[in-house]
Amino acid sequence: MPSKIVVIGCGYVGGRAAFRLREAGFTVSVVARSPARLREFSEAGFSTIHADVTRPESLAAIPACDAAVFAVGFNPKNEPLAARRQVIVDGLAATLNSLMKSSPRFIFISTTSVYGEHAGRWIDESVLCTPSTESGRVFFEAEELLRRRVSGHATALRLAGIYGPGRIERRLDQLRCRTPISNSPNDVLNLIHVDDAVSAIAAAVECKEPPPIVNVADGAPTTLGEYLEELARLTGLPKPVFDDNATSTGASRSGSKRVSNEILRKTLNVTLQFPSFREGLRASLAR
Repeated sequence: MPSKIVVIGCGYVGGRAAFRLREAGFTVSVVARSPARLREFSEAGFSTIHADVTRPESLAAIPACDAAVFAVGFNPKNEPLAARRQVIVDGLAATLNSLMKSSPRFIFISTTSVYGEHAGRWIDESVLCTPSTESGRVFFEAEELLRRRVSGHATALRLAGIYGPGRIERRLDQLRCRTPISNSPNDVLNLIHVDDAVSAIAAAVECKEPPPIVNVADGAPTTLGEYLEELARLTGLPKPVFDDNATSTGASRSGSKRVSNEILRKTLNVTLQFPSFREGLRASLAR
């Protein structure tokens, strides 16, 4: 089992994963480009490395390790869309180059958007990927790069829509202000609570022979309308208002599909703390 772990990217998911892995007894180093974020982790007792995956020369400071978790996020609000490939694909390639000598087990945080449209059908990891969004195409390209470069000891964790504390405020504001929502209430949502996503990362690190691809979803797809109505009920806020011009196709931005989590549960042996969004929303609001 690995003992020294490097987490590249310590944002919403990666940061929580670093703490979970340390709690499990691993020696964890974190890599980030934000000095403020690094200070937080340094004050929490982590070994920190200031590096940017888009600046390959900075990655030379990453220490040798037994396992690496690539959880670099991309915020389209703060960075141009054209930079997405530079961050995810080129950044992954540069990180792999920097870790060639130690040849660690590699965990790549991907997304279920790589699957594209599937007309609301249930899908699993064997389904052919035909991404229909820019994000899906970029992450699938990164996965292909990972398979070529790290054959045999790399795992792509395809995360569904992540929610949890700090990730529901925008929806609360929409309900509070009765802002018309442009999406259809019939949009299919595949979700995973951030705590369960972190459990999947820890399980992939600890598993002796993790699968090359694992869907990380709660396995209980819902619709945007059901999700927002439950959020309104739990908070006492008005019911959601949808734009009358929204097309009721049942397809969300990441594609209409229902994502199976059988490998997550049966191969990685992850027991979900939040098996549906209903339990997850209650816990998130309680925090």
